[in-house]
Amino acid sequence: MFPVSTADRRAMRSWVEVNLDALERNINRVRAHIPDHVHYIAVVKADAYGHGLSAVVSRMLKSGIDAFGVANVQEGIRIREQGIALPILILSPVLPDEISSLGEYQLMPFISCRDEWERLQCWARSHEKVISVHLKIDTGMGRVGFWYEDLAKQDLKRYFSDPWVRVEGLATHFSCASSDKAYTELQRSRFQNSLRCCGVDASSPMWIHESSSFALPENWQKSLCNAVRIGALPYGVGPDVQIPFIQSLALEPVLSFYSRVSLIKTLPAGVPVGYDATAMTHRPTRIAVLSAGYADGISTSASNVAKALIHGQRFQILGRVAMDQTILDITDATMSIQVGDRVTWIGRDGEDEITANEFCRWSKHIIRECLYSISARVQRVYIG
Repeated sequence: MFPVSTADRRAMRSWVEVNLDALERNINRVRAHIPDHVHYIAVVKADAYGHGLSAVVSRMLKSGIDAFGVANVQEGIRIREQGIALPILILSPVLPDEISSLGEYQLMPFISCRDEWERLQCWARSHEKVISVHLKIDTGMGRVGFWYEDLAKQDLKRYFSDPWVRVEGLATHFSCASSDKAYTELQRSRFQNSLRCCGVDASSPMWIHESSSFALPENWQKSLCNAVRIGALPYGVGPDVQIPFIQSLALEPVLSFYSRVSLIKTLPAGVPVGYDATAMTHRPTRIAVLSAGYADGISTSASNVAKALIHGQRFQILGRVAMDQTILDITDATMSIQVGDRVTWIGRDGEDEITANEFCRWSKHIIRECLYSISARVQRVYIG
């Protein structure tokens, strides 16, 4: 990555700054809470949650992670094309026409049913290429995976000796990791029982993983797991609830989101503002038109609700967020605001800070959705 000068940034209408040093420190903090024998699967799907896949993967390699998790074959290929040899796990089902890429790029899919297995086996045998896989067990997500109550009928153990499709891991996925501890523990118990039904114990060489960023085991000695999938935590974001473990990590924000003031004008009282006149001026009102809208990642749900920082002061959105522009009411500004001034949507400015969680509440999105919604036309600038 090349450094971007202050002058270069002033030419940007909207941009994201990604602090790679903070990313690495966050990974190290998470890693310190995981036993040495546990494999760290870094989830980098959806362009590393909108942070930029190539730059994030390159920095993660320096942090001792053991594998990458991606959503689909295309993301896995992008990592392989960077010359990276670590295991890559495909977390979503693979389409039949994508199977050849698994063999070509040595990608490991989740297997959720007998039909998927047989398609892989047929391709692998005919091409004389072994494909490695992880078996997924559905313990209550209700999505992909062998349903845990059907394991006796499925007899997963029969898959362990196949010469062409090699089982290298077993996994499940928690559906309420940050919101329902009791249900998470029920899923965990179902998974542990499922492993025993498959004849898997602590001596197994396979990677066993159930845990996400928000539900690491409290007692590793009682767990059969030897791997974790860590998604959002390295990016410095967590659920919008208080979880003691996550609070103890003291994670640093990695991403900041900015745009520019593109126009300043004064409107008289009684003027409708923006599409559909969802706002009205009730006094002579000074407005700042900003160089970002919903095509950049400012949700229309934030209309007339969200705030942004200019020179450390908060100003509220006035009117509906448009595709390319958003309006702030700057009537009460305590300092001079000029065209070209930086506007902070996520990040610190002076003594104040808008966190990613706060920005997401205004947007009415979960945090991963919100970060990924910052579109590709918003340039990524890498620091560190």
